[in-house]
Amino acid sequence: MSNEAFFPRQPHHPIPQNSETYFGPNLQRLPTRFDARRFFIHHYDPIRRTLAAHQELGLALLVFADRPEPIAGHWIAAQIDRTTSTVLGRHSACAVSVLSTAQEVSLRHAVICVRAVSFNCLRARIFDLRTQFGFADETGRDLRGVTIDGTSFFRFGDLIVLALVTGEDPSSYLSAEDAYDAIPARIFVDAQEASPTDPKFRVLRPHSQGGSADERTFVRSQLGVLPPEADLLGPDELPEGQIHLTTSNGRRFMREVGRSALSRGLLFGRYDRCDIGRRGGNNELSRVHLLLVRDRGELLAIDTASSNGSFRGEKQFRQLKMESGMEIDLAGELVVRWVSSTPEI
Repeated sequence: MSNEAFFPRQPHHPIPQNSETYFGPNLQRLPTRFDARRFFIHHYDPIRRTLAAHQELGLALLVFADRPEPIAGHWIAAQIDRTTSTVLGRHSACAVSVLSTAQEVSLRHAVICVRAVSFNCLRARIFDLRTQFGFADETGRDLRGVTIDGTSFFRFGDLIVLALVTGEDPSSYLSAEDAYDAIPARIFVDAQEASPTDPKFRVLRPHSQGGSADERTFVRSQLGVLPPEADLLGPDELPEGQIHLTTSNGRRFMREVGRSALSRGLLFGRYDRCDIGRRGGNNELSRVHLLLVRDRGELLAIDTASSNGSFRGEKQFRQLKMESGMEIDLAGELVVRWVSSTPEI
């Protein structure tokens, strides 16, 4: 199955009048730890409706503020042969678009990637788009990236996001308590300081003891998207490929990229927190325009809810599998060409 998600090309349009990406460095952070069981039971009515509406394998993202019903929601089907992605943030173009008053949520805050690893199991990765505050799990761990293989709970500022695995009929549960107790216990694995030679895994005590003894959900913290000052090619790495850039004024650049950078992800855009694009971008290029990341052996270009779009030829895409020699155009301001260093089979 093709991993391309094309849309008819539209003319450039003015950037929406959204507020700034974040409100500033002086905000007092809210407590991040919370009681997942109490939260689940209190909000079980919309959770149950979501489970009933989506009885195939997938991930439902339900965003809650200070009311019983979710303020935003999105369902992602889990497919064996492809990774599917979505974007969460305050920008109106995000598939999971949250309240404009959510002070600790950026315009484009996170990319969520979902893929089935079997016919009844999935894996999801959440990438913070190098925002000011990141996000946190239910134990209060500050995160910049995480991998999950089951239902999990996160806080983005004062919002709680439930990543709910679907695929079961909720009618078998007699109560909200029964439904929560059927969720496998979460095991929190801390790998934020990991490196290829020193993984530093630390398993935290499970916050939930739901589910059967042999069912566990691993919530693995991961290193975040590569910081802008970092080298794209590590000192002991061979290049996985080259990124060739052509700006709208004809300037050309080339960057060699290693395996670790591609696994963590690279950001393209005009904002300071992006790796690539500041030299050639203007207001047509979004502050955070595109994430380039490798997932399960595939190199994916994921448009991060940009204002003026990402294109291959005349076709707009939200997600695209990059192959060697392929060119993509970011808002008419930056052409990106990927050239692999090894033959692609």
